[in-house]
Amino acid sequence: EVPDLVPDWDSLDDPNLFNLSYGGELKNIVNELETCDVYFSSPLDIDYSMICAFPEVFCLKDETYGERGPTEGKADEEYDDREKRVEALIKAVLKKGNAGKRFAFGDGWERNFRWYRYRFLSNKSKPASHVRMFMKIESEYNSEEIKAKLPLELNRLAVRVIELAQQVVE
Repeated sequence: EVPDLVPDWDSLDDPNLFNLSYGGELKNIVNELETCDVYFSSPLDIDYSMICAFPEVFCLKDETYGERGPTEGKADEEYDDREKRVEALIKAVLKKGNAGKRFAFGDGWERNFRWYRYRFLSNKSKPASHVRMFMKIESEYNSEEIKAKLPLELNRLAVRVIELAQQVVE
């Protein structure tokens, strides 16, 4: 059975690298999902991918809206011991039941995690955060610059949406 060959959700294996022998061919699961219009964002979700693509927008206080940014005093920022700080930050972002920092979260991941928590996990309105960040992106970049900086998975998804929309119109 194919489902028995797919790693568990909390597997230590990087899902982007998981291949499955099927029909005599080795197929990458993530690539195969895209052929069915299912897009995978890694190492976390599309919000994290956007933070990594546009840190100069997502990781700065928006003083126009009175943002304070990630506040001092959270457990992950109080610990003198870096290991404890990192562990607390991972737990705050990945939540209960996480297997820890299993994959590479990119350069500046600690800053990105703090801002991810602030923008998308605090008591703020997630939709409002998205709208503000998109407005800032549009005010700082032209459409070609935005396309060049977008996460790859979002670019592939946009191309597919356009293809599907054109089929409907025709």
